[in-house]
Amino acid sequence: MCGRYTLTTGDLDSMRLRFGLDERVELRRRFNVAPGDEVVAVAPTGPTLLRWGFLRDNAYSTINARAESVLERPSWRGAMKDGRCLILADGFYEWCTRPDGSKQPHWITRADHAPFAFAGLASSWGTCAIVTTEATPGLAGIHPRMPAMLDQDAEEAWLEPRLTPEQARDLLAPFADVAVLAVGTAVNDARYDGPECLEPAPPPPPTLF
Repeated sequence: MCGRYTLTTGDLDSMRLRFGLDERVELRRRFNVAPGDEVVAVAPTGPTLLRWGFLRDNAYSTINARAESVLERPSWRGAMKDGRCLILADGFYEWCTRPDGSKQPHWITRADHAPFAFAGLASSWGTCAIVTTEATPGLAGIHPRMPAMLDQDAEEAWLEPRLTPEQARDLLAPFADVAVLAVGTAVNDARYDGPECLEPAPPPPPTLF
């Protein structure tokens, strides 16, 4: 799944140029984007702000859509045809369970640390979900799933209205060229959105044997 992510790049002008963002869309550094937040997205009609949490009706939302079922579930079929969007990011968080039962957060980004886009699905209510797929073997030990990270060619294809939903689903492959950093617990608080979220985790205490 994907439950938190980042957009920490300091070069916001290059980010605007890369994704065609005009000044009507507020762009700022984010270290802990959480469900319910407004997120920067790009639709076929241009840049926009969406609320993270896909509103299926007036009472229920979900933050992720599974790539394996986007053509079968009624709520996703329509979005795969008319609601494909890009959700802009430069990393995401996943947690794994330590031997003592506690949770260790990890920040996962492209190996070159460049900004990228998740495959997103938008509703007519101005809300969105991030599509997830199976994790790569290198990430499966942290979490069995990961968000669908698109390369630049796939970004353009994902937004192409002439692409059929079946063709669009073929773009939802695991992205292998990533870097992983174990981080501290500041990110565990969804209300906190500061740079301490990316501070490396302290080394584990020494063992007696």
